[in-house]
Amino acid sequence: MCIRDSANGNQYAFKYSDATGMVNLGTLGGVQSYAKAASADGKVVVGFAGVSSNNPHAFKHTDATGMIDLGTLGGLTSQATGVSADGSVVVGDSTTTNGDYRAFKHTDAMGMIDLGTLDAGNSGYSFATAVSADGSIVVGYADIDASTDTQHAFKPVSYTHLTLPTNRE
Repeated sequence: MCIRDSANGNQYAFKYSDATGMVNLGTLGGVQSYAKAASADGKVVVGFAGVSSNNPHAFKHTDATGMIDLGTLGGLTSQATGVSADGSVVVGDSTTTNGDYRAFKHTDAMGMIDLGTLDAGNSGYSFATAVSADGSIVVGYADIDASTDTQHAFKPVSYTHLTLPTNRE
């Protein structure tokens, strides 16, 4: 869901409806943006956009607020990859201060929450790829052994500890 500017080659996130046609959602001060998901009613769009340094940051866009920077988990980059049906829960991944990628869950009340990894020492990477309609379940994949970069699917049992699905093979 992006528009390519033929004059400069940059791409911009858009939202389309029959009533408005294609609407450019803008950026966070950088030169590009990408939409990745929309709420059930289409009122909330999430994705990532360049900030003034052109590092990508996760965003949440509504007609009322415009594009809002969701920040990072202390690193330079983030991206939103999913949103709940009502738009209240956003998920994705962000870099941390040490450069690891971590899955996150974001709500307006709690901000961006690091979901951790499956590694016993909570090291390595994790990525959230989707969220349930009611926002209660986040799914994705994460390192189970950071030393070998072995990854498995996950769903969180709490927002401080991920768990492997019980029906894995």
